[in-house]
Amino acid sequence: CEESTYTINYCNHGTIDAESIEVGLILSNNLTYISSPTPSQIDDSLYIFEVNNLDVGECGSFTITVEASCDALLSETHCVTANITPDDICPLPSEPVYDGPSLEVSGYCDNDSVRFQIKNVGTAVMNQQLDYIVIEDIVMGLYEGEDPLQPDETLEIAIPANGATQRLIVNQSTGHPGNSTSPTIAVEGCVAGGGTDYSTGFYTQLPEDDADHFLATDCQENIPSTFDANVKRGYPKGYGDSLKIASTTDLKYHIKFQNTGTDTAIRVVIRDTISPLLDPQTVRPGASSHDYDFEVYDNGILKFTFNNIMLLDSSTNDAASHGFVKYRITQKPDNPEGSIIKNGAAIYFDYNVPLTTDSVCNIIGGMEWTDFIILSDHKIYIPQTEIKIYPNPVSQFATFELEGPSIQPPLDFNVYDVAGKLVRSERFYETTFEFDRKNLPGGMYFYQISHRNQLISTGKIVAK
Repeated sequence: CEESTYTINYCNHGTIDAESIEVGLILSNNLTYISSPTPSQIDDSLYIFEVNNLDVGECGSFTITVEASCDALLSETHCVTANITPDDICPLPSEPVYDGPSLEVSGYCDNDSVRFQIKNVGTAVMNQQLDYIVIEDIVMGLYEGEDPLQPDETLEIAIPANGATQRLIVNQSTGHPGNSTSPTIAVEGCVAGGGTDYSTGFYTQLPEDDADHFLATDCQENIPSTFDANVKRGYPKGYGDSLKIASTTDLKYHIKFQNTGTDTAIRVVIRDTISPLLDPQTVRPGASSHDYDFEVYDNGILKFTFNNIMLLDSSTNDAASHGFVKYRITQKPDNPEGSIIKNGAAIYFDYNVPLTTDSVCNIIGGMEWTDFIILSDHKIYIPQTEIKIYPNPVSQFATFELEGPSIQPPLDFNVYDVAGKLVRSERFYETTFEFDRKNLPGGMYFYQISHRNQLISTGKIVAK
């Protein structure tokens, strides 16, 4: 129920002047546009702004003000997506011209259903079968073998509106140009018949598909207004309580600062010591509240300098006492599973003692994020393996029987609750073992069975 200001920065990094430029902004339904500049066109939640022309190397920016819905729940996610046109993808000279399929996804809440669409907006039929994934909070469903989509053909998917956060992910066809490899869309807060009995906190656990330079998506969970004003956030925040990300996932960092002193700050400097698991050569400095100079040092330190920022103190003007900067960075190749990416920043107001933000942490869960997301149904990862579970639902004990030529004890058995928190971890030395529920409350749980870190099977059990 408060106002927030978004800054949209844009630059022409090409080799020719750009003409007839437009910036389109899409606001999530829980944000209301309330300020100038006046869009040249409004179509539902799409706001179009004319930029006109940009010379080579020329940059510009503008700000908008929005108000978050008074009905939004704590930790509900608010998103703004910016797309600048022309947005043609120019292949490198060594790449063949791609004249093929291109997938776009969309989704919305429709009374008793979450409805997703996958559309082929390209000029040719898909060169492979259509596979897609739907993630409900932390549980993944795999859907494979759909017929390839023809040009302009759309596949529609309906999922019951049960209050869970639903996310759709598809893969582009082989050879698709640009950096959009996995189009994705999420719908939060969809409950049949309306109401506020829905989950929050799952929207930002996985990355958005905005790696192309002409596209940027900002998704943030709302926080209490008393939250620490000098903070660093990382996106995606990671899967479940374990904060896992894939070793191929880029990270976006958002550093917010506020002058809580007693006088105007003339200069603000942010020194960010990045994790050795990140590649400083890949940093893409992003949007900010004020102009800044940017430097990268050999030892992995990023420096953002806001000269002559003239940042008012919070007691004089709270709204004018805030600032921020964002950047994107790529991981170094082949980061091993279990590695911890830990980052913090120091913020200097003039030449005072710096304020240090809390560290942002992520854990590498595997090469791809599908390596560690819980599957919705029982799934076998080793060929010629069978698993039996009885009884399920479980009153007190459940027997697990694994059969297959490659199954060798010991077997590690992990149980997670619906929030992704590990609630039980045991080791068994037989291929048939008994699971004792003990004091686990009633509800749905997810298990993983592995042998020396090789995943054998995943699935769900219900305690009644």
